[in-house]
Amino acid sequence: MIAAGMMPYGIYSYSSGGIEEGWTEEQLPVNRANALLGFPLGGLIAVALTVVAAQQLLALQVTPQHLGTVLQEALRELGPIGFYAAVIGAFCAIGGATLDSAFSCAYTLAQHQRWPWGKKNGLRQAKRWTAAVLGAFGIGYAIVQTRVNPVDLTEYAVIASAVAMPLSF
Repeated sequence: MIAAGMMPYGIYSYSSGGIEEGWTEEQLPVNRANALLGFPLGGLIAVALTVVAAQQLLALQVTPQHLGTVLQEALRELGPIGFYAAVIGAFCAIGGATLDSAFSCAYTLAQHQRWPWGKKNGLRQAKRWTAAVLGAFGIGYAIVQTRVNPVDLTEYAVIASAVAMPLSF
């Protein structure tokens, strides 16, 4: 929760979407409700899932160090259909976070360099933006392949982000 709130990529990605879709002050109440209700609700769901997973797994003396451990428990508790649903859910959650991060990197770089960006320009006009999205995917993939601990990486990223955030606005 704290890491998600401290990372400026969400701000860049969300505001870039607003620019691209041409939001006006009329959409402010909806976006305010999204921020005031959506963030706490998402946090509450995350905490609830963590507590339930801890109750289930610690009772079995299982310490989930990898995503596969949790998915195996879904198979054991819910059977094949539950397992496939958990795999699809994990894929969607991880894929969505990946897309959000890559787009945020590309939006930030393109806006800083004053490149054409986003869906309104298409692939032909926004070539550098598209290359930046693909580059962010590539860098993320390279980091994952190093087998670095994702929790440690997140902690370092939060610290770096907190230091850099005042300089980015």
